[in-house]
Order: sequence, then structure tokens, then C-alpha cells
Amino acid sequence: MQTVAQSINDVSYVTGTPRNRVNQFARALVSAGIFPKSVGRDVKKIDGGQLLGLIAAVAFAENVADAPAVARNFMTLPVQSGDGFDGGDETLAQVFGACLDYPEWAAATLTLSVVPAGYTANLDGEVVCNGKVVVGYVPFFTSPSMGGWAKRSFSIHKTGVEILRNLFRREYEGDDGMEYKLAGVKSPE
Repeated sequence: MQTVAQSINDVSYVTGTPRNRVNQFARALVSAGIFPKSVGRDVKKIDGGQLLGLIAAVAFAENVADAPAVARNFMTLPVQSGDGFDGGDETLAQVFGACLDYPEWAAATLTLSVVPAGYTANLDGEVVCNGKVVVGYVPFFTSPSMGGWAKRSFSIHKTGVEILRNLFRREYEGDDGMEYKLAGVKSPE
């Protein structure tokens, strides 16, 4: 888990989006209650599912006012049955968050799409779904009729997702947020 400010830096770095634009979307997500609001020294952190909402907003929100709706629509997409597994009842936000939390996760390519009937997404690679590691293609959509051509799509290759995961799992030690270590990794002594 990371603070909103740290997540803004990570998403800006991985997507190549200017930091001030990502910051505007993050503020809209705080105002909408998707991200927690920090007050003074009580700095709140977001989880991997909320981070996905910021990525979706950066990818598809036409303006700042659209960011909360876009984030919610992607975050709530239900998992469907995929390569040899039953989808269950998890959402894209829950699955993406579980993937980021899984220590030995080998990553998966994340693709978000706008199709004529709404939004779809998929993770292709190693995915943590329903408490199990699944290797393959995992689709997310609300209706089977959502298939077909995509009006727009946004992908982060598994290498980029792995970088995002490593950045997201840092533990900050200094007050200035500049000193960090990877979660679960002991520093050499």
C-alpha cells in the first residue's frame, strides 16, 4: 500500500502521463470517495485495486469530472471464466490488488478497453484469482455481448506492470519519502 502522492508518481512514471494530470485525476478520486482523504499527519494509503482505478482514469477519462465514473466502472468489472478456471465473484480491482500483494507474482499484461456496449478488461499472464495463481487469459466484463471490436484500448505490458508492482510495494523510511526499500526485502548490512 502507498500514499496517494506516491501512487501518483508511480502511475505517471509507468504510463508516461504528466504528473500534474495524474494528480488532477487523483484529487477527483479523493473527492468522490474512491481514495481516502488524508488530513495533516494522518496520511492514508491506497490498495492495489484503488491504484487500478487511477490507471483507468488516466487512460480513459476525457476530463477530470469523468475520472470517478471511469474508475468505478473499471474497478467493478466482474471476472469471467477463462483458461481452465471458473471466474468466481471477484472484481477487476480485487484481482489486480491481489496480484500486486502476491510476493512471487510474475506479472500479467493489463489491457483496458472501451467497447460499444461499455468497458472490458483482461489480464494475460500470471493472475491471482480467487486465492489461486492462474496462468492464462483472464477476462473482465459485465455482459457477454460486450465482445467485439474496441473503440479504444490501453495496455501496460507485463514488464510495465511488474515495474508498477515493485514501485507500489516500496516501504518508505524517511519523512521526505525519498528513502525506500522493497517490502519484504531485507537491506544488506
